[in-house]
Amino acid sequence: MSQMMRLMAAGLALLLGILAVGGCSQSSSSLDSDRYESETSGGTSNEQNQGNEGEVSSLQALAVAPVRGAEYISVDAGRDQVADPNVVMFLNGEAASSMDDIVAVYWNQLKGPEVTIANPASLTPAFITPDIDGSDMLKFRLTVQDASGNINYDTLTVRIEPLSRLVTVVGVVVEESEDYALFQIRLSPAQPTDFIVDFNTVNGTSIDSIDYEETFGTVTFAPGETLKEVRVPILSDETGEGIETFGLDVSYSVDGEPYVAQGTALIFDGTDLGENPSQDGLEGGSGIVRINLEWPSDAIDLDIHVYDPCGNHIYYGNRTAVCNELTGQLDVDNVDADVTEAVENIFWDESAPLGNYRVVLDHFNGTASPYVVRIFYGNNSQEFSGSIGPDDEITILEFDYQGN
Repeated sequence: MSQMMRLMAAGLALLLGILAVGGCSQSSSSLDSDRYESETSGGTSNEQNQGNEGEVSSLQALAVAPVRGAEYISVDAGRDQVADPNVVMFLNGEAASSMDDIVAVYWNQLKGPEVTIANPASLTPAFITPDIDGSDMLKFRLTVQDASGNINYDTLTVRIEPLSRLVTVVGVVVEESEDYALFQIRLSPAQPTDFIVDFNTVNGTSIDSIDYEETFGTVTFAPGETLKEVRVPILSDETGEGIETFGLDVSYSVDGEPYVAQGTALIFDGTDLGENPSQDGLEGGSGIVRINLEWPSDAIDLDIHVYDPCGNHIYYGNRTAVCNELTGQLDVDNVDADVTEAVENIFWDESAPLGNYRVVLDHFNGTASPYVVRIFYGNNSQEFSGSIGPDDEITILEFDYQGN
């Protein structure tokens, strides 16, 4: 924002404050509104944010990207399901756009014991249901973007209903580049005497000697023991094969009666989730949490606004804020006398408050402009680019920083 226009805005605010003496009402800025769509169960959203929300540059960013252009893009995450623990499940998503080609899809988990989603950038990824003792609910979201920047999502739930078993083989999800798949064989309850089980690998869509090494043997649970592990070497190649599976059969007997328990290994090619931008070479201070804004011309005035976990609002009118004894600051502003580039930068140095942050971009003055916003928090970094029109505001990202 230009210095002259900011002074005029401050003067107008003071005048309005004087005229309002004796009243008690206060209007809130539209920047305080939450542009994230409220989630509805079992259906796609029809609510659209106004303005061009920009391009999402990484698949991780789709997990929290604001919905926009929802009337142009349909998403179906599939039917809610019920499953046993330790079984392979495929998520069967569908998506279509009436405006442009689908260019990105991303599945992420919202609720329940954490699972590893194999190929989350596919409409039909897979995972192994968690090894749990009691009923629980998993919830997943499928987010889709088309080439015009329209974004929408849908959710589904998977209820896990455990069965009582003496022997359980806990499956594993593993990237093809890893050295081995680690199976767990669990005994419940522990037995008072030695308990012997035999194990051997079984081909699925993965073939022994090509995708993994055939493995077999015997393990003995001593009295009181409940856990054994079996490593199966993975054989990697350079061919993209999608998702493949093989099993580990565990044979045992109880009172002379034979039984077989099986676990599954799910092998997938690693998914490229996009390159994270580096903090090197950016104007302003670097930090454990940092929001950096760049645009092409300082004749146009864009402003970045950040709301910290304490609810503080850091922007050109409030350049520092303390939350839980940790200070965030705007150290580079486009109108600063020593700044000749179109840049703004807000950061927390070595430590930052844990909790929820919200990043908003505001177009204060000038013509429509492209922008790049780079957000760093802990080990995470995301980059957003797009275009913003005069007087528009965009919720770029809302994220939780938990020290990671």
